[in-house]
Amino acid sequence: MRPPGRPKRDDFPIPVAELLVDATIKLVAERGPTDSSGRVVCDSIGVKYASINYNFGSWNGLIAKAASEVYVDYVNGLGEAARQAPSNPEDRFRAYVMAQMDWARRNPGWGAIFNYPFSARMASQILQEKFGHITRPHFELNVARLAQLTLDIREGYVSPNDFDITNYPRAELLADKLAIARSTMAGWTTLGMMVWVGRGPTLESQIPEILERQEAIFRFALEETITSIRSDRGRQL
Repeated sequence: MRPPGRPKRDDFPIPVAELLVDATIKLVAERGPTDSSGRVVCDSIGVKYASINYNFGSWNGLIAKAASEVYVDYVNGLGEAARQAPSNPEDRFRAYVMAQMDWARRNPGWGAIFNYPFSARMASQILQEKFGHITRPHFELNVARLAQLTLDIREGYVSPNDFDITNYPRAELLADKLAIARSTMAGWTTLGMMVWVGRGPTLESQIPEILERQEAIFRFALEETITSIRSDRGRQL
């Protein structure tokens, strides 16, 4: 904690707002939205609670700002995982899915916010109102990447995979109804896997025999998804 009085100009070389966001990202990732608090965040970086209202309007406003940064990093991380994978459609798809799983293990609290917005209802509303112009394009980008990865497996080729929020074939991908349907189903499967690994203490109360086999079950689900995508070649929807 800093001593009373006006701080020196160089007391915080990193802006307080940025420190608050970084601390909130870490706290919510570990504890989730309901077990986190603005006071714990402020105490962790040595500032007064009023700095939250001054910079973000409220604790929910701070969560919303942090969520926007987390989501952009999440989408960018998935894209990078696919780019770093071996240059074949199946391995790129596997890398993309496993990156989602790794993220869910590291960030169970943020998984609760993104997958169950009612767990942080007001913050989720602020996120859409104030930062939707940031998160929505990244959501569409993520959907496009998954659709293209699915399409690559179905057709047996490797696309450039160079999409960003200003450059992806939105209309072309949306016109492929089968690719959209299959990639959506793949997304549902992955979402279930992410929720499972992000369940924290409740996961330990599950059937031990299933927990012991969960990694094998994940691999089975992933390979079954790939097999289903391959079987779509030549089909129409």
